[in-house]
Parts: sequence; structure tokens; C-alpha cells
Amino acid sequence: MRHYEVTVDGEKFRTDDLTLEDAAWIENETEQSWLVMEPLLSAKACQAIMVRFLVAYRGRDEAEARKCVGSQKLTSLFDQIQAVEDDTPEEYHDGLPKAAAGPATT
Repeated sequence: MRHYEVTVDGEKFRTDDLTLEDAAWIENETEQSWLVMEPLLSAKACQAIMVRFLVAYRGRDEAEARKCVGSQKLTSLFDQIQAVEDDTPEEYHDGLPKAAAGPATT
């Protein structure tokens, strides 16, 4: 899955902040692996990701979240979902992100 910044009901979130539990819930909703999910290519994926965010992170009732998300105009989704760069570190040392190389002090 590429990383996206998604705006839903005026709030922004990033798909790379979703948890394993979130991914499992979204997979159950869409019957797709989270690894291949593309919210701009699948209405089910888009809807599931947005509903999960509102329910799990904003405490919205699931029925209310589904109604809110389901009323989105398809044309507005291109403004609400933007691909973003992966900001996860490429290297780790002892389970921690390795600092980027920079000038050394002596």
C-alpha cells in the first residue's frame, strides 16, 4: 500500500499511522489485503479506511461514520486523498531508527 494523507470530515490523517488492528478491520470490510489496497482505485477500500479513522480515532458511531463517508462526492475524493512520501526510516540499529549521516564533531 502506498502512503496517503486522507481528509475526512475536515480532519487529516495518514494511512501509515494505521495499526495492525485497523488493517485487519479494513481487510475484513473489503476482502482485500491491506498491502494492495489503493483508496483511489477502490470505493470499498476508500470507504473502509475513512470509516475506520472516524470510528477508531475520533470516537464516532459506526453508523454515523458510514453515513458521513458514504455521502462524499466521488469527484471530491481526488482532493481528499493525496499520495505522500514514505517517511519511515530505511535503517535501524538495535530496533531504533538510525540517525541520518551528518557532519561529525570531534
